[in-house]
Amino acid sequence: NLIPLRAYAIYTRCVMSADAIDDEWWLAGEEEQPGAVQGRKRKAAAAVLAEEMGRTKQKKRRRKKSKLEDVTAQRGESFPSQHTRRRQQEELSLALQPQLKGRLTPVEADELKLKKSFFVDYTQLDSSDDDNNVPSLSAFVEGVYPDLHEKVKRLRSKGNPLVVVLAASAVRAVELKREITEIAGPHPIAKLFAKHVKIEDQSVFLSGHISPIGVGTPARLKQLLDMGALNSSELRLIVVDWHWRDQKLRRFCEIPELWQSFTELYLSHFHKLLTAKQTKLALF
Repeated sequence: NLIPLRAYAIYTRCVMSADAIDDEWWLAGEEEQPGAVQGRKRKAAAAVLAEEMGRTKQKKRRRKKSKLEDVTAQRGESFPSQHTRRRQQEELSLALQPQLKGRLTPVEADELKLKKSFFVDYTQLDSSDDDNNVPSLSAFVEGVYPDLHEKVKRLRSKGNPLVVVLAASAVRAVELKREITEIAGPHPIAKLFAKHVKIEDQSVFLSGHISPIGVGTPARLKQLLDMGALNSSELRLIVVDWHWRDQKLRRFCEIPELWQSFTELYLSHFHKLLTAKQTKLALF
């Protein structure tokens, strides 16, 4: 049987340790055959090996726990400190830089600079005595877009949402859809993600329904906008599920393929809406 290199190294040290033990300590005056002696040595070495491997696993668990503690510490930062225009302008700009580097001329890069005015006014959110109290998605959207309910009542355009929520995956999008259903009024929420939903079916749905809120992923959202199935002329708020982390503890901007899709969506559609002051951006 093949033994992993690390385990083999530990086993070798264990055997050497067993050889260093006085062979006669277990004889108690009774002579044993060489084969029995070697067998006892192997058992002793195996016991030490098991103990060493157990310690290694404990170290791995400690390292993983340490990483989780770091993430918890980051999440422990107060909600108000994470949600200011300046803070989010800096975070999003920093995350976009690697994607834009080498693709744009200095003039183009200057034109694509994020401005604080692109982001929602977080002072409209209800203050709380508990700074670590994170609002639900529906409460967050209502707080940063107080005119939402009136706009929903007057919305007549099909396939033309007022609010778009961007999630890291279809599974996460479904979770967010449940959280925000209560503020969509009598209208259905548009599912703008790929899993188990064909783009042709989404196109038909959008053409036949008034959906004030859409929840989806950047790649599918861009596809629908590119083909004209989704209209953005009424779009007033873009919410990015920024602080949520996946099983690998990665935020929205730390998942390479997802972030690439968001960058393409931002460059082709969102930036001009923000520049025209038609819509606002919020990192939830």
